[in-house]
Amino acid sequence: MSMDVIVTSRGTTFARERVMLALSLALGALALIGTLAYHNVADSDLWARLVAGAHVWKYHTVAARDFLAYTPVLDAWVDHEWGAGFVFCTAIRWFGPTALMILKMVLALTALGLAMTVAYRRCRSMHAVITVAVPCAVVLLHGYVPVIRSHAFTYTLFALILLCFERIREGARWPLAVLPPIFIFWTNVHGGFVSGLGVFGIYAAWAVWRRRYPLRWILVGLVSLIGTLVNPYGFRFWTYLMPALLHERATITEWQPLALFGWDTFIGFRLLFALVVLVMMFSWRRKRGEHDVVQLAILGVTAYLGWSHRRHGPFFAVAVAAFAPDYLLAFCHTLGSRLSAARRQAAAGWITLILCAVCALWVAANYLPDASLQVLAPVGSYPVREVDILRRAGVKGNLVVPFRWGSYAAWRLHPDVLVSIDGRYEETFPERTFDENHNFFRKQGDDWTRLVEAHHTDFVILENTYTRVTSADLADLGFYPVWQEAGSALYAAKPWIEALTAAARSLPDHTVDPLSRDFVRGWCRTMGAPPD
Repeated sequence: MSMDVIVTSRGTTFARERVMLALSLALGALALIGTLAYHNVADSDLWARLVAGAHVWKYHTVAARDFLAYTPVLDAWVDHEWGAGFVFCTAIRWFGPTALMILKMVLALTALGLAMTVAYRRCRSMHAVITVAVPCAVVLLHGYVPVIRSHAFTYTLFALILLCFERIREGARWPLAVLPPIFIFWTNVHGGFVSGLGVFGIYAAWAVWRRRYPLRWILVGLVSLIGTLVNPYGFRFWTYLMPALLHERATITEWQPLALFGWDTFIGFRLLFALVVLVMMFSWRRKRGEHDVVQLAILGVTAYLGWSHRRHGPFFAVAVAAFAPDYLLAFCHTLGSRLSAARRQAAAGWITLILCAVCALWVAANYLPDASLQVLAPVGSYPVREVDILRRAGVKGNLVVPFRWGSYAAWRLHPDVLVSIDGRYEETFPERTFDENHNFFRKQGDDWTRLVEAHHTDFVILENTYTRVTSADLADLGFYPVWQEAGSALYAAKPWIEALTAAARSLPDHTVDPLSRDFVRGWCRTMGAPPD
């Protein structure tokens, strides 16, 4: 065989591999985008974030104290997510609510892309990188399915931090200039920046142990910590944050530990964990002497976090996407040791392409028909009609509302109606306020009625699938039904019954869009001056 034939054959093979890789990446990205477009219901915490952002727009400063609730609140509102609220509010003001959908897609793709970049720099096999990224994307979705939460920034910035720290280990100096603005931004959009400091601790310990650029890592730590102090609260920010990080949230599902076995929305995390353990077990001996202590530590810590708190699974997904592909590559070499390198490469290409194609077809069949870039706050997910009635009647008073609906009610009804609680939890409310609200709806304790007896209350919204309070219970407390839905209901004290009943009878079929540009801009204009 002549040399030109060999060169041509190699060139053809290389071109085919590049096409297959490009198709795999495109199909995988489209599958992720389609899944995210299908999940377009606004998150229950979004409304409070928009309140914070609107405050910055109107007063050019963060709110010093809560102004949405009528129940006892903390002396100061130290909002570690004010920056995210400002970003969300600005996105809607400038581009409309569709910008929130695009933002979460960009953040999700960036998080996965950065983790894949870390992996590729280590193993140099794009097939292994993409194959690992597919199950990681399933677990990562938990952080990006809602529209949109502040922690969406954290998972992306976590991946960026891994890339920066890996480059520093390789001797690069440019991350030293990038880290301060990263931590400044991260600190002001979400408290998850502490995960970046935790990762720094692992890398710094390795640097001291191996005596690799220890002074450089000391400088990294200093610039990172200084970056966390650039916030509206200064040192006071940390005095709030530490208790908040250690705060137990046993009654909130996303903060509960994950059961070892179960068939639920977290099955992807369980399967990914099992696959990683199996692959590492079977490839361990082949990689003898090549194990990276830092990467193993990060995988272990993020796995522990995912099992300890359900909301932390995406950290593990990012870590696996960044650090597991070389183990998969060693595993595949063990399985295909009798195959030539060319055949292993061809098999890897086809497996990767088929995997991404199957994902894309599944998303196209199940998600794409209902996908949309429109953000929804539908009846059932929120007490839409109950809030419509209160707004239409023009009433002013105090509203008892379930924890996860408080922010929505406040966003729709402020400043005329104040709420008993909302999703900000320890940011603005003492524990006793949360307990009173929780005990009322669950009828827990001998004084479960304290919420309405100790604080003047005019209206009550029930979430029927959650509450144990009955109409008879509310009648005994002086509240009577105004509106009933399958999943929610509105009750009011006697003086308000006539006005609210009339509003309910004349309720139009349509409602307002609480995420429209006009609504957000109007909120900024009509918001009253909060307490100092």
